[in-house]
Parts: sequence; C-alpha cells; structure tokens
Amino acid sequence: MVKKFIFLTIIILIILLLYISKQYSSTSEKNDYINKIIFFNNYLNENFDLEERVINDFNDGFYILINKFPEFTKLVSPIEMIAIGFLETTFRNIKGDGGKSLGFFQVQEPTYWFVKHHYREVFETINFTNPWLWKDVEKRADVQLITSILYLHYLKIHHEGKAYFHYNGGSTVYQNNVEKILENLYNEYIEKSGL
Repeated sequence: MVKKFIFLTIIILIILLLYISKQYSSTSEKNDYINKIIFFNNYLNENFDLEERVINDFNDGFYILINKFPEFTKLVSPIEMIAIGFLETTFRNIKGDGGKSLGFFQVQEPTYWFVKHHYREVFETINFTNPWLWKDVEKRADVQLITSILYLHYLKIHHEGKAYFHYNGGSTVYQNNVEKILENLYNEYIEKSGL
C-alpha cells in the first residue's frame, strides 16, 4: 500500500513538473517574441520615417498573432519582417511591379487569396474579407504584415531553407540578401537586448 502511494506521488510530481516546464517554456517563447516586437518598433522608429499609426497597426498585427494564433509566431520572427520590409520597399507603403505588388511587404493579389484560403480564420479575426485592392490595403498595415507573416510561415513549412527564395518569386540573390540582413539584425538585437 505504501509503495503504491509513493509510486502515485512520484507520477503526479512528474506530471506536475512537465506541466510547469511546458508553461514556463511557452511564457519564455512569448516574452522572447514580445522583445523582438519591441526591437522591431525601435528599429523602425530609428531608421524609417513612419507614422505612429502605421507602427501601431504593425503592433496590432503582431499581438493578434501572439495572443490568438501563437503557432504562427514560432516560425516567423518580427526581425525577419524588418528584413523583408527593408528589402521590398525600405518600409514605404507603395504599389510595385506595375501595381501588382502592394504595401510595405509587396504582397501580390494571388498570394493574398492563397494565404487567405489557407488561414481564413485569421482574416476573419482581423475583420478583413475585402479583395486585395490598394484602396482596401493601403490603410491596413496590420493586414499587410499578417499576410506577409502567414505567407512566409507557409513557405517555411513547405520550402524548408528556401522560404526567402520563394517569397520573392524565386531569387537566390534575394534569399542571400535577406540572410545577410538577418545576420546583422540578429547581432544588433543580441547586442541591444544584452543576450
């Protein structure tokens, strides 16, 4: 009888420790992501002339993902979004590729519909069911950011090691440029965060 009690107590303690460990890991990952959002904000404020509304919209997008869809924050970092936004438009909210690519991250309409089809719940949550037209996209930096993150997330799952290559339509030069910028950004992040 005493042996059963000790055995059950040990099992309960192991389960409790596993649960606490998982909770700590989840909290730690969320805190790391939030620190990267802060770095994203600071970097944009220091290096680009963006309206406060735009940065707030970006924040809204990040926080919707971290709080409601955390699975998308595990593969795509806010620091990666700095690299993409920098390379695509130097963080200008523009039409590119003859009007086919829209916004800070230059998402094209077919990409938007593809991403929206795969992640419909996210777009319903952010109340964006409009077509990918400039008049609808221009004032929604949160939608632009989330669409770009979801697309990059999809590419990372389906094209491991080649996500940046495919993000820009199949460019090795683009992939190499993203990776170089990311190396510099992560070094700066580590330096500024004291890691």
